[in-house]
Amino acid sequence: MDILKLISNLHDFIEPQEISHFIFEVLDNMPFPIMLKNIDDDFKYIFWNKQCELFFEIEKSYVLGKNDMEIYGEDKGNKIREQDMEVVQTGTPQRVEEKFEDEKQKKQYTTREKSVIRIRKLHLLIVVWWNITEQVTARKVLEQLTYEKEHLNNRNELILENANIGLAFITPNCSVLWDNLSSYIKHPKLEEFDRMPEKKCYKIWGANSPCADCIIAKVLKTSVPQKIISSQLLEGLIVEITMDTAYDKDKQKAEGVVVKIEDITERYKKNEELN
Repeated sequence: MDILKLISNLHDFIEPQEISHFIFEVLDNMPFPIMLKNIDDDFKYIFWNKQCELFFEIEKSYVLGKNDMEIYGEDKGNKIREQDMEVVQTGTPQRVEEKFEDEKQKKQYTTREKSVIRIRKLHLLIVVWWNITEQVTARKVLEQLTYEKEHLNNRNELILENANIGLAFITPNCSVLWDNLSSYIKHPKLEEFDRMPEKKCYKIWGANSPCADCIIAKVLKTSVPQKIISSQLLEGLIVEITMDTAYDKDKQKAEGVVVKIEDITERYKKNEELN
């Protein structure tokens, strides 16, 4: 049964004189700190559950009947009071993420939520804490990995932009994931290819579907590097195209093909003249 429904229908299960004791036991045994302050009695604590004792290392017997100034001193106590008054005056619950160091100088992160409740004549401030250290640590690790990935991508792009050779990475479905071809070789065909919303390698050859004798597929199937010299790929230029399989880090699965394209027009012409 849903716990909220159970509590709202306590009279069906528990004698009236036992309901308050039941609620107290539920709150006292919650797996996170819960505290209650009496707003009309100088914000003195009237409830401090077991997790409060463990989390703050302050016993219930010391806290109950005291306010934050009496417990933590004037400076810290006044800061807490300012936060409490803001919640009371606005009537808006306040949720804050906080960082602190425990006695072992270990960083801890918590989410603290304060809100005002009324129980008959009692005007109370309820404060609930959640320890979110693991979530924050995981988030920071993810942020660092994202930063490192972006840094690596930026560095790789810089290398590609300044490489003295044309490079491209082509997946098994013919998608060109990255390339520096238009930076290495200034050619209208490559500039047009760069503007295409879907970059498929066969489109450089003017085709709308994979070539029947696709060399990329051959390289992936045989794992044997291929090299061709073409005067048809880029009009007016002679290029040497080398293709080799790119594997994952375990060298087990072929992720795609790395293609190197070099403009050998001048070298080819000189060789032709010598011959």
